[in-house]
Amino acid sequence: MLSRILAILYVLPLFIANSLNAQLLRGSADYAGVTVYEITGIPDSVFLFFSYNTDKYIHALSPNGDSTTFDWEYYDADAEIFQPLTSLYDTKSDILITESRGYRLRITGNGNDYEGRCWALINDFSIEIYNGELIDQEGITIKAIPQSHKWCHLIRDIRARIDSADMYYYNPENGSLFTMELNYPVIRNNWSSNPDAGEADINYFVQNDEHFLEIDIEDPYWEDSWYLLTVTDNYGMTRRDSIFYETIEPHADYAYQYIKLNDSAYYPDRIDRYYDDFYGASYYDNISAPALYLFRNLSVNADTMTWFFGDNLVEQAKDDSVMHTYQLPGTYYPKLIVYNIVDHLYEACTDTFPKSGEVLDTNDYPVEIGESEMTAQANLPNVFSCPEGENNYFRFIGDVSITFFEIAIYNRYGNRIYHFEGDIRDWEGWDGMDHNSKNYVHTGVYYYVVKEIKTLPDFETGRKPRLTANDIADVDKPAPTIYKGFVHVYNTE
Repeated sequence: MLSRILAILYVLPLFIANSLNAQLLRGSADYAGVTVYEITGIPDSVFLFFSYNTDKYIHALSPNGDSTTFDWEYYDADAEIFQPLTSLYDTKSDILITESRGYRLRITGNGNDYEGRCWALINDFSIEIYNGELIDQEGITIKAIPQSHKWCHLIRDIRARIDSADMYYYNPENGSLFTMELNYPVIRNNWSSNPDAGEADINYFVQNDEHFLEIDIEDPYWEDSWYLLTVTDNYGMTRRDSIFYETIEPHADYAYQYIKLNDSAYYPDRIDRYYDDFYGASYYDNISAPALYLFRNLSVNADTMTWFFGDNLVEQAKDDSVMHTYQLPGTYYPKLIVYNIVDHLYEACTDTFPKSGEVLDTNDYPVEIGESEMTAQANLPNVFSCPEGENNYFRFIGDVSITFFEIAIYNRYGNRIYHFEGDIRDWEGWDGMDHNSKNYVHTGVYYYVVKEIKTLPDFETGRKPRLTANDIADVDKPAPTIYKGFVHVYNTE
């Protein structure tokens, strides 16, 4: 039936129904068509007004522009006759539409004797998402998705329905009833969310009934969201309804930074720093092992985190940040998995960052830890002053990739006056004191030996280290190297 209406609509001008209807204009109607029936071979006009149209009227003009009498009548469906409505003497006349019914207009006087008919119908329908629970949010009662419909990475069974009143008209000659067909094409794209994630892998709406008014949502957004259904009928009228989703989805995210050796916030127990010079080109261009990193949790809606640092070490935490030291040079791909425990599901919803195959738009991922190309001998000073002086500690200059080492210093008689063995991060340097006497040494030349600097081995591409600082001594490494040299000490006491 509708196809026949539309076929006639495209053949005839929208506002013409019979010889007089050239004077009956659609006014403020939102849609214009023609009836299925014909009287004397010509259909009548049909004008549709959307319910939210605040100025509904039909416009009529005198055929020759002279003042004439406009007599309006409405169709009485029970009596199947037209009844008087209003009369006006003018060159034009408007009729206000307050309900759906038929109208007949008679124009008489000054040689203008014409008659025409039309149907004015008010179009309306409503949408309701009706399986939500009611919650109070800042004094406003809103519909919300029930907890029982929330699963990890899934919202189940959101239902909606459409209610509308039929629109119909009559053939005024025989009282036959005709219905204006209303179609509501509802597809997955009628559903949307706010905020709109704009990504293909979240907020995926899955139709689960043949009318497409019931859906599941796979991978719902990790922020609290509104889900919106928008429906437009075949005449162009649009209605919307929405429902609130208080998320249970966690969102994993983190940032990390290398802790420089001159950062007093993270090394507050050092009078000075590990090395004398922190601003050489190699210090900024290359980060060498052991390297301390701060990992800051930026996740949302998560109560537990599991950190995978990429070196086969894993740490579970609830804190917003964790510290981690990469003991060996290499390329590391850190990953974070977060959890949100959901009571009614008896399980935890999870999220991972970065996801498998995800390419991060950042210049510092993955973590690159290299080896220093400097030698210990080149990075130990040949002169220092103690206890006062510009250089009052004997220590490495620049960044040196050392984990464990041993250093011994001898006077010119061959007596060992200083010794240290252990982790580079525990060594503050030699302060010039004779540890046997607890006094500063005399001005002179002293001999040092740095033994078994544990420079870290190269690894084949793709190989991941499987050790911690406690068992690093068991790693196969190059033969120990001994560096020897002289240092001039100036006692300033």
